[in-house]
Amino acid sequence: MMIAAIILAAGQSKRFGRCKQLANFNGKSLLNHAIDEVRQAVSGPIYVVLGASRDEIAPTITTDVEVVVNSNWTSGMGSSISVGVACAARQNDLDGILIAVCDQVRVTQQDYRHLTDRFDGHSVISAQYGSANGVPAIFPRSMFSALEKLDGEIGARRILNKESSLVTKIPMDHAGFDVDTPLDLCVVT
Repeated sequence: MMIAAIILAAGQSKRFGRCKQLANFNGKSLLNHAIDEVRQAVSGPIYVVLGASRDEIAPTITTDVEVVVNSNWTSGMGSSISVGVACAARQNDLDGILIAVCDQVRVTQQDYRHLTDRFDGHSVISAQYGSANGVPAIFPRSMFSALEKLDGEIGARRILNKESSLVTKIPMDHAGFDVDTPLDLCVVT
């Protein structure tokens, strides 16, 4: 299966107090850490969606990815997904798109591989934490148009939970932890 990845990194990091995407995690920025972990699990290209601080973040990316700019990043994660999927969907040979975020530092390449190994090209494969489905998740080509219509803060979660019967859920409680504050980063380093 040809699976591309979209890593969402467009937010302003208000609660973090500075550009979270560039925060150091085990000798790398959070964003470069996420790119390196995702790269081990997908066969297709990686797209990084930037918005706030894009001019500061883009030059720090240490590997070959396609940077996609969401000029409407203030409207929320849904718009970043829409922009990323619109760009990736131009590649006709994609069977699916993995959507990930740069601040789920406990999600490893093995977790991403677990999702990609279960992907059949037809079903959505989603991490499940708490009582909800969330990212990281892989969406088949048949869902690309629905993803391109997203906007607002909720992102893909509404699709993952509304269409729950069409989602293969992979228990991944540690994906429920993301870095929102500098203290969160101290907990995991």
